[in-house]
Amino acid sequence: MQKDFRIEGLNTPVQAVKGIYNFEPLAIGTVVYFDKRAGEKTELKEINLAIKDLSIGDISGVIIRTISFTGSLDCKEVRKKDLKIENVKSHLKADEGVIHLISLTMDIFGAKGVGDATADKSKVDALYRINLQVSKVDLEKLEEAFGANKVIGGKVDLLASLTIHEKGNRNLLNSIEGTFSLRGDNLVTYTVDLDKVLSSYETTQQFNLADIGAFFIAGPLGTAALKGYRYGDVYSESRGGRGVITQFTSHWKIKDGVADATDCALATHHSRAALQGKLNLVSKRYDNVTVALLDDKGCAKFKQSISGPFGSPQVGAVSAAESLGGPILNLYNKAKKIAQGGRCEVFYKGSVRQP
Repeated sequence: MQKDFRIEGLNTPVQAVKGIYNFEPLAIGTVVYFDKRAGEKTELKEINLAIKDLSIGDISGVIIRTISFTGSLDCKEVRKKDLKIENVKSHLKADEGVIHLISLTMDIFGAKGVGDATADKSKVDALYRINLQVSKVDLEKLEEAFGANKVIGGKVDLLASLTIHEKGNRNLLNSIEGTFSLRGDNLVTYTVDLDKVLSSYETTQQFNLADIGAFFIAGPLGTAALKGYRYGDVYSESRGGRGVITQFTSHWKIKDGVADATDCALATHHSRAALQGKLNLVSKRYDNVTVALLDDKGCAKFKQSISGPFGSPQVGAVSAAESLGGPILNLYNKAKKIAQGGRCEVFYKGSVRQP
């Protein structure tokens, strides 16, 4: 990988006794990291480190794999594009090329985050892990940080457990694995009164069901996925209004850079909708993404698909359950469903309850 670092304002006293070093405190004004391959810059400001009991083993090899120490980290600000993280604090432990950030805390998305992280450089290909929990995330700040239009607001809980395996010049997105989720209640929708349009959908069908996908994709997963669509643009101008989402979950499982919607659903006071499918973050495509309006059994009353590139997605036609056919077929299908005990193909079995 081609990387550039710039360090400014380095100042530290050094104590050394029999090959054991202490840097306490180690103050750094600014660290700038530029990844030429990705064309992205990351800045860290006002860093204070305490490095204790540092020892170096065999210097003939890769030094990072022979260093061990304990200590602490305090960083005032981390910035990458529109993402801003403040007051990063953590205990440090390093041994044989593995660096652990323990009891990690930070201010992010208008809330306090806690977790841990590991950078494993003991082998040729580095491995990075992070576990993060952030309670009461401000959705507006999260959408702003990742370049998504403001479509939903309120407070949600964020959980992320991710692993990145660096391998040669391979795109890092190919190696992302783990889970990411947002969960919250009583959220506000800025562009439409969902309860109103979903409650009347069976008779009007004037609402584009695929637009509901914005609520699940908005945020870190939606930085690229929403760019080619019209969320918050034509949609806002043509619909307008505000609404309330009483229950919300957006849970994704990520493997090899593909995010799979494992529990994505929302409920209003009178209706429930869900999303299935995958986002290929590497090839930047929607993969069999489907949004459905549900009945009380979790079956799809109406559904609509999204496919193709993020930049120019294709939105399919709305399809309805067979019970919404013409008068004669409608009566036949209703009788058939009653005879079958009301069985249907369940679209959603997740945690959001029918209102």
